[in-house]
Amino acid sequence: MKSILSIKILGTGMILATLTTLLVGITASPVNATPGNTAWAVQNTPSQIDTYTLTYIPGANGSISGTLLQTVNSGDAGTTVTAVPDNHFHFVNWSDGNNSLARTDTNVTANISVTANFAINTYTLTYTAEPDGSIVGTSPQTVNYGDSGTSIIAKPDAGYQFFNWSDGSTDNPRTDTNVTADINAEANFGGLVVTVPVPSIINGMGTVDVSNDVTAGGGFIEPVTLSSADNHAIINISAGTSGTTSDGLPLSSITVTQMSTLPGSPPQGANIISLPYEFGPSGAQFSPSITMTFYYNPFEISNPNDLIVAYYSTSAGTWIQIQGGIVNTALNTISVQVDHFTTFAVIEGAITTKSTTSPTKTASIHSWWLWMIVGVVAIAVILGISLILRRRRTS
Repeated sequence: MKSILSIKILGTGMILATLTTLLVGITASPVNATPGNTAWAVQNTPSQIDTYTLTYIPGANGSISGTLLQTVNSGDAGTTVTAVPDNHFHFVNWSDGNNSLARTDTNVTANISVTANFAINTYTLTYTAEPDGSIVGTSPQTVNYGDSGTSIIAKPDAGYQFFNWSDGSTDNPRTDTNVTADINAEANFGGLVVTVPVPSIINGMGTVDVSNDVTAGGGFIEPVTLSSADNHAIINISAGTSGTTSDGLPLSSITVTQMSTLPGSPPQGANIISLPYEFGPSGAQFSPSITMTFYYNPFEISNPNDLIVAYYSTSAGTWIQIQGGIVNTALNTISVQVDHFTTFAVIEGAITTKSTTSPTKTASIHSWWLWMIVGVVAIAVILGISLILRRRRTS
């Protein structure tokens, strides 16, 4: 900066003062000065630029990336700030209504002070029901992260039963806890509940001891009825029936158990209804044949006239049909006559292999008969040797 001051005396006591200041935009003009008055006038003094403050405040459950306190000239722009939510929270908005996660305030003409608002994540629990049932409870539900929904019940229509939810859950009622994602589950119903009449006289369910009902030769003294635990498979053995194990010994107990898996693939073009039942002891023989009855669910089949009963042959690796099955559509049953114990199942559809007798035996003579023959032969040999020795002595 360079200033030049020029002073000229104008008459008595009058001084002309000229100040030249080499500043951009500033000049001094001459004024009349009197003794004791040393002021001078300055014209075209530049106006001062206004500044504003931008204040950004993080609300609870979040933070802000960027400069939280900024000073900006009028008309200028601030720098970008970004709202950063904590884990399991999300950004809602700025307190001035701005919904942008990242904001840059431009053309600033006033102070700005805003707060970034955050909220916990929420999830939607939606429960629906397929036909033959309904849902009892609130659906949909809005649940905060980590919280639990309210109880929901899958209610089957009259005569139907609940199977499971589409996400695999079998809980009924169900309450989803520690929710961390949306849930959309449908209740599955079906399989009309079949009321199975339990025989009025039944000796056991699953297993029955028949040691006191069978003679030493294997003959049943009294009739015996055995039901599976679910009452869907029943066998009736009449008095006078001969029942022996595969070794020809009299039966001491009989069993019927629903299997958890199939022993072999279903026949081509056929469908196994429910799971098969294993009757034991496997290989037991009956004469005459005994009655075996199975209950079926009419809603699991297409045509009851296509139902058959078959047993699985482990040696052949295939299912073999028992012919002569009688279907009772009023009771939803199918009955057959069988002369042996093994694994049996109700099948819908025709299969090519058929049988009316028990599986081929590996031996036609039971082992106890074999031992009897061996004993007789041994006695005969001993008697023969004794006779020869006697003759030699007498001779």
